[in-house]
Amino acid sequence: MGFENRKSIRIKTKLNVFAWPEGAPEGQGSLGEVLNLSETGLATHCGLFAAQGDLLRLEFSLDSRKAPLKLRAQVVHSDPPADGQSGRVLRVQFLDVEAGDRLTLRQTIVLFADPKLAAQTGWGKVYFSAGQGIETKYRILSQAEQQQALTDRSYLSAKELIYLKKFQAFLEEALGSKTPSNFKLLGSRALAENGYAWLELNLASGHLHLLAKVLWCRQEGEEKAEAGLSVLAIHKDEAMKVEKSGNSLISEQL
Repeated sequence: MGFENRKSIRIKTKLNVFAWPEGAPEGQGSLGEVLNLSETGLATHCGLFAAQGDLLRLEFSLDSRKAPLKLRAQVVHSDPPADGQSGRVLRVQFLDVEAGDRLTLRQTIVLFADPKLAAQTGWGKVYFSAGQGIETKYRILSQAEQQQALTDRSYLSAKELIYLKKFQAFLEEALGSKTPSNFKLLGSRALAENGYAWLELNLASGHLHLLAKVLWCRQEGEEKAEAGLSVLAIHKDEAMKVEKSGNSLISEQL
């Protein structure tokens, strides 16, 4: 449905990153080159001699935001560069990433990995009955995709969800409703009324994918688009994993 369900897409970049040991002053670090970047970490060639398990502070700039992104990270691998240059190749995992920073990373990954898809993609928040906004990426489906979506058995209809009691409990915890129906979306891109949209909700426990029909949409000037949508179906694999496991966790691979 447009976005890959891989755990983390990894892209090559031309970014620079400044890294320093956690607890040390910001000036006592090293400027390095980001070799690849994902939502969960990065690899960098820099002059910082850090060992596996060391905690670092990272700072790098992205085009999508004015202020540099500052993150905590832990070294997973520390190796000499293959070409014999000085320094180390550090592969690090991000720690304690705030929702807004994670969304920025995901936008960057999609932009590099699939510029065409990124141009079609909206970013924003959805609001169910609980009232709390959930970070979301979304896109409108083409006519062909709409027809396919209506018969796609990898999704469960709203009527089928009533038989999944544990998943309903999860929905109530995550979305504020056991059987979510209508909700509001406030995002960066307008949606065509009476069309169908594919959404990926960024929950604390993982991603939740759903299909929805656009009931209405309005946007004034440079303001964010506001739309009302109705849930048609939710991803079957995610629902069944929660139903079988008996807890509120969505698959780590999503």
